[in-house]
Amino acid sequence: MSITVSLHAQQTETIFGSGTDISFLWGIDNRSAEIQNDFGSMVGFYGGALINKSLLIAFSTGLNLAHPDVNQGYLGLLCQYTKEPQKLKHYSAQLFVGRGSTKDYMMPKTNAFDNFGNVTGPSFLVIEPGINIEFNLHEEYRAVVGLAYRHVSGLDESDVLINKTNVTNEDLSGVNLYLSLKIGKY
Repeated sequence: MSITVSLHAQQTETIFGSGTDISFLWGIDNRSAEIQNDFGSMVGFYGGALINKSLLIAFSTGLNLAHPDVNQGYLGLLCQYTKEPQKLKHYSAQLFVGRGSTKDYMMPKTNAFDNFGNVTGPSFLVIEPGINIEFNLHEEYRAVVGLAYRHVSGLDESDVLINKTNVTNEDLSGVNLYLSLKIGKY
């Protein structure tokens, strides 16, 4: 009596197939916007997975630098899709969703770094869709120029009494212009 045992190799099923290219990308950006009728500038950092050289899923954070009366910061998730990334000039669209916090001061700040990072105040939800033009500087570096609209919600009138802040949803919502440098293995 003979018993024949047949073993079949089974391939593990995955969301990303064997042909999926995943690398790491990080970047720094500078966002400029109007807050309470004054210029504000934020420095931000992001880093995450770049899938098939087109889809970025990253964590992003940023802090206000240049506004004379208001500090703000945020932390959240950035998703970005790049079309035809191999071309010298190409386009991308992105969506940032996160939480932020803000604090304003009765006396104007004395310099850009006065109370830097002190954003402990009322928190808010931020949703920011944007579009970009990207330029391949080198195989590992890209320069980005973008335009986005930041929508803030969660700040209400009771914050004026409780947290002694004069910052509203409308103050932090608006159009942003930004510059970014992306570094990664494309």
